[in-house]
Amino acid sequence: RAVVRLDRPGGARHYALSVAQASLHGPLARLVALTDIEAELNAGEATALREVLQVLSHEIMNSLTPVSSLAESAQDMLAGGDAAAMPEAALAVATILRRIQGLDRFVQGYRHLARLPPVAPRALSVGAMLQDVGRLFHGMWEGQGVALRLHPPMPDIVARLDGDLLVQALIAL
Repeated sequence: RAVVRLDRPGGARHYALSVAQASLHGPLARLVALTDIEAELNAGEATALREVLQVLSHEIMNSLTPVSSLAESAQDMLAGGDAAAMPEAALAVATILRRIQGLDRFVQGYRHLARLPPVAPRALSVGAMLQDVGRLFHGMWEGQGVALRLHPPMPDIVARLDGDLLVQALIAL
C-alpha cells in the first residue's frame, strides 16, 4: 500500500494505492484500487496541530509560572525598601529579563509551527545558568515546602550551548 497524490484541475488529492493479485480459474490478474484518503489526512493534520498547540501552551506556561512568582518576590523585596534586599532583587529582575528573552526566542522559533527554534550555541557560564534556574524554581515553589539544591561540580565552567533552549528544557522537567 502506498499513498499517491494526484493533481487535478480542482486541486490535489491523496489516495491510498493498493495492489493485489488474484486468480479465478484462469491467469493471474493484478487488481489495483485507489481509495480517497483526503478526509483521514485532514483529520490527522488537525489532531497533530491541536497537539502541537497544547505542547506550546504547556511550555509557555512552564516558563511563565516561575517568572511570575519570581517577579512577585522581587516586587515584595523592592516594596519593603530594605537596602539589604536590593542586590537579591536586582538578581531576580535580571533572571526574569533573561528568561523572558529566552521565552521570546522560543516562541519566535515556533512561528511557523513546523520547526524547532534553531540552536544558537554561545559561550555561557554553566554555574550562572544553573543559578538562574535555581532562582526560577525557588520563585515557583517558595512557600510550598519544596526545596531545590544545586551543587554544580564546577560552577565556573564555561560551555558552548544554547542556554535559552536548555533552560526551557530544564523548566519542563
